[in-house]
Amino acid sequence: MVFLLGLTACVQDTGQPCNTEADCVLGDTCLTEEEGFPGGYCTTENCDVSGCPDPLTSECFSFPVNNQDRIICLALCDFNGECTRAGYDCYDVDNQQVCLPTDGAGGDQPVSGAIGSSCTDDPQCTNGLCLTNFPSGYCSQLCSADADCPSGSHCEQVGSQSFCYRDCQDSASCRSGYECSTAELAAPSCVPSDGTVVKNPNGANDGESCVSDINCKGGVCLKEAAGHPGGYCTTLNCDNDSECNDGICTVGAANTFCRTACSDTASCRSGYECITTELTSGTGATCQAPAGTTPAPTVGGDDVAIKEVTCSSGGQLSFNVSDGATGFYIAPFSSEGRAIAPTRLTGDNGVNLDIQNDYDFYRLNEQFLISITPLLFPGSDQARFEGARDNWGGNYTLDVNGSGEICGYIIESPSEGQVIDVNFYLVGVPGVDAGNPLSNGNFSTMLDSVKTIFGNAGVSVGTTRFPQLSSSDVQKYSVIRDFNDVFRLTALSEDPGPTANERLSVNVFLILDFAIPEVPGLLGISPGVPGASGVHRTTGAGLVFSSVNLNDSPSDLGQTMAHEIGHFLGLRHTSEHGGGGDPISDTAECADPQDGTRCPDANNFMFPFSITGVPQQEVSGGQQYVLRRSALIK
Repeated sequence: MVFLLGLTACVQDTGQPCNTEADCVLGDTCLTEEEGFPGGYCTTENCDVSGCPDPLTSECFSFPVNNQDRIICLALCDFNGECTRAGYDCYDVDNQQVCLPTDGAGGDQPVSGAIGSSCTDDPQCTNGLCLTNFPSGYCSQLCSADADCPSGSHCEQVGSQSFCYRDCQDSASCRSGYECSTAELAAPSCVPSDGTVVKNPNGANDGESCVSDINCKGGVCLKEAAGHPGGYCTTLNCDNDSECNDGICTVGAANTFCRTACSDTASCRSGYECITTELTSGTGATCQAPAGTTPAPTVGGDDVAIKEVTCSSGGQLSFNVSDGATGFYIAPFSSEGRAIAPTRLTGDNGVNLDIQNDYDFYRLNEQFLISITPLLFPGSDQARFEGARDNWGGNYTLDVNGSGEICGYIIESPSEGQVIDVNFYLVGVPGVDAGNPLSNGNFSTMLDSVKTIFGNAGVSVGTTRFPQLSSSDVQKYSVIRDFNDVFRLTALSEDPGPTANERLSVNVFLILDFAIPEVPGLLGISPGVPGASGVHRTTGAGLVFSSVNLNDSPSDLGQTMAHEIGHFLGLRHTSEHGGGGDPISDTAECADPQDGTRCPDANNFMFPFSITGVPQQEVSGGQQYVLRRSALIK
């Protein structure tokens, strides 16, 4: 049993060459040359029942073989939209990129990279541009007239820029989840459809069990191999509950998706818990797979800047903040790895904040870190959030919902900070010396972009360190295929030194790429807003970024990095998918941030989407106010 689990996790069998079924290690079928697959093609039949044996590198489809539909597994393309076997290319099938024979076996699916096809990164598109703010990505290119666009597409102006859109006669000629529309467009174009996405009418509703995407109405199965017991059907990129398949629309790390509503854990499927969740319309409770427990941080009691809080089993933490402090960060955590949720902060200086309502913009942590839920005060420059307070000194009580022993630690800000130190971990980045990345021009350009943005906030990048992981860890985590691995990777961070000055630094992991099916186009992620600051070797103690754009657009990668570090330090998006925005007084909001070039906050470094050709380096005065009181700005 253990051997098979290890084999499933490490071996990609689907799509490998074969002569007979005996050549396939995991699959039960060999598609032969006579069936149109040069050199043979290992697969698994009837995968809608049992799933694919290598679920992180293949997917189940209804696919024509010799003009007969069969339910089989197809190999997913590499992270860069390529197939390693000669005679095979990457094709777009049901918004997934799969390896198929170059001669087009399987019918009329457009070759991956054509205008309008799905993508996760620019290199996957023929013309080098992936619009990742479109559901499942949208290959395009910049244009000034229709003549600039390839056959089958035309030029559409979107805000201040113009892009090539796929032509259409009706919605049947568009990808799943897209429709043929002329609304606010010059010509009929394939664009994301409004309303509920039903890719498989006979599939299961959101929240029900599954083994493959084909099992779900919404066309996405969050796999058991990625930490979802029995699989979990969902619908991606919802704007509201009406676009779900019997679920409710929730805000995730990089997109929105549908989950099952619940009243308590007893109302959820076995293996799932009823957890308070950020929705596109407020907050609610949904059935979720419990996250891996967060190891209790090791906090040095001798450091003045990092102070331990006496543990309590009564649901309250009492602590003192030094007189004159311009702000403070507190990280309550369960020493037993249990889920917790801060509810109210009161102080003898008049502070009285309802975390679940007044400070609901920080409740995102209850979904990600679960058993450690950091808070930054002030989290806003607005007076109603105590943002106008000059002195945060005083005696405080923090009420925390949760069972068992609850502990915590505090990082005070004695004055407005001016410097941030960074620990860079390079995890399988090609062409870059992990021990001396500054010798690489593109890495230096990326870092300069980070420095420019934080310079706009009055913060300089100070010490940069380059610790190295073991070769086995580099091989394991160079391509991240599920969110659990994000947390496992950040837990590999090292304590950079014994002093508070050394420990108050941010860990940045630069990997080869992400390949998380439910979040196409993911460029970077911060596990927590704010993140687990001042501690290391702990789940969530760092940020993770794809290096796929390092060579082609290092400055853009630097913008992405600064954006996610902004989250880690305590900033939210200026505008949120589905409406709303951050609690900062002087940042604009956009009703539809997916239509980025029309948004007044598109140039801000905390805008939710990266927009090709648009510099996103602006930092508002209110954002500076919060950043310079953050735990890691010294």
